[in-house]
Parts: sequence; C-alpha cells; structure tokens
Amino acid sequence: DRSGVLWSATSQPDGLVLPAQRDGVELVRSIVPFAVASEGASDREINVAADELTGKVAVLWQREWSESVSEVMVGVWNNGAWERITALSSDMSAHPRFPAVQLSRVSSTVPDPLAPNDPARATVVEESFLHVVWWSGSAGTQHGSYGLVRISAAADDADAVLTRNLDELVWLPTGCAWPAHWRHP
Repeated sequence: DRSGVLWSATSQPDGLVLPAQRDGVELVRSIVPFAVASEGASDREINVAADELTGKVAVLWQREWSESVSEVMVGVWNNGAWERITALSSDMSAHPRFPAVQLSRVSSTVPDPLAPNDPARATVVEESFLHVVWWSGSAGTQHGSYGLVRISAAADDADAVLTRNLDELVWLPTGCAWPAHWRHP
C-alpha cells in the first residue's frame, strides 16, 4: 500500500494466511476463517488488493476442492478482523477458475440543493470497488463471470456483492440474415 506495507497471501495447511510486512518486520498475520477442511483441497490463484480509501484489504482466491470442483472466494479484512468472506461463484461443479481482480475508486460530487453553485457546500461521496472476473464450465458450456464487491460497504450490507454471468450481457441475434457485406468470401 502507499504507506509502504507489503500485503500478501499464501496457502498454508491450516488455511489462507494474510501477512503484512514493512521493512522486513511482520505487522499483521491473519488466517482467513475458512479453513481447508478436506484432504487434497488447496487454495490457489491468490490475489490481494489493499484499498487506500478504506484501509481494507481484499483477498481473492480459488478454493480447489478436487481436480474438477472449486469455487472463487473473496475475503475483506478490516483493521484486525475479517468482515466479509463470500463465495462469488455459485456452482462448484462448473469448476470456476483463474480469478483476477482490479480495485477502483469512484468519487461523486452532489451539489447542495440550497446552494447548487457553491462547490464548498457540495457533498463528496467516495466508494471503493473490487472488480473480479473468472472462468467456469467445461467443453462447450464455458463462460466468464463478473463479481463486484463494494469494499467501502459496511460488513453487514447484503447488497455489497453482485455477480453476473457475462453471457447474460451478450446479445446474439437469432433468426435474421446477416447482411451480405458481413459475410466472409
């Protein structure tokens, strides 16, 4: 993060561990309270994002239960406690895999209705979001998925996590002829 703390996460036999170091000194060490409970299970494809706005740290990983059964998980650590641990993927048998993240911050300015032209009286609202993508399925039934985690949300906010199958966002025309100039020779 911008204060010089190096956040990382590693898979250990007792679960996923989130350590933080500055200048070689360990400042934080926390185990995600979602232990690997079965033999042969492991955590992989681990991503870590430190949010400057909230001071929270998000960890994303793929929990591999077996060779073809997995799930994509996210945990949000805040000041010594895990406030959110959620499975983003909904079908473990679809073998969700290869999760990747990007952290973003949005700032909106809302004018004061009593003084709409006075920027000093406007309210600034800032939010942090973790954007997650992953791949699921096998053979001809594969698809990408998207998850949005509002990092700045309260721990008990049920609307802080949204997931979508990206196939739902693609419109494919059916029953219509393609124009001749779109065809390949």
